[in-house]
Amino acid sequence: MSDEVQNQNNHQNLIAEIENKIQFLVMIAIFFPAVMYYFFNIYDRSNADKVALSYVGIVAAYLVNYIFFETFKSKIKTNILKKINFLALIGISTFLLPVIYLSLIVTQPSALLFMMQILFKISLCGLMIVPILLFIMILWPLVFCGKITFWRR
Repeated sequence: MSDEVQNQNNHQNLIAEIENKIQFLVMIAIFFPAVMYYFFNIYDRSNADKVALSYVGIVAAYLVNYIFFETFKSKIKTNILKKINFLALIGISTFLLPVIYLSLIVTQPSALLFMMQILFKISLCGLMIVPILLFIMILWPLVFCGKITFWRR
């Protein structure tokens, strides 16, 4: 098998892997507001609606990322695809810590809870930052490297 064919197969495999991760991110993001509502409804009923609605934007952000990735996936170079793949994995991990933290609030000692609270806050920041970074990573090489222009020269 020639190097060019092998590179093309690696490129296609990487695209398929990223598609699966982004689809999984969209699915998690869809259910995340409901999970947050459930937990906050147990601990703080007055703010449960506001908390759940504040995470709906994450769903929209991942859906936009999915649409742009599906549209431009063949034009993205392999080295950028590897970074997008890693960033999607980080995105998946950012959903895990808030759920773990909220489930440990009642049952665990305060030392573990303090460490989890720090990780929880980092994870919540990641929930907001990762979709933006994914969007930039998907569009950066296309817009700024001359592959796509939105204006005429």
